[in-house]
Amino acid sequence: MAEVYPAEKTERALVRQRLERRLKDQRPPYPQKLLRSLYASLLRAGFASAIIRDELFGRARGQVPEDLALEEPDEET
Repeated sequence: MAEVYPAEKTERALVRQRLERRLKDQRPPYPQKLLRSLYASLLRAGFASAIIRDELFGRARGQVPEDLALEEPDEET
């Protein structure tokens, strides 16, 4: 199962789901108090701090973290 679903990717997906649910009624720029609250609640839920930072602050800037950006297929010439 770990080969099919790497832990970090599923953890990122869970963090992203929680953020989407909590921020669905909010529009950027998000208040610092809200960002701190979300960060703390995700830490208490047991998620890795690096993943939380990537997802939360990437969303706060309105960007997708670089490691999750869609890769374009290689074109053969």
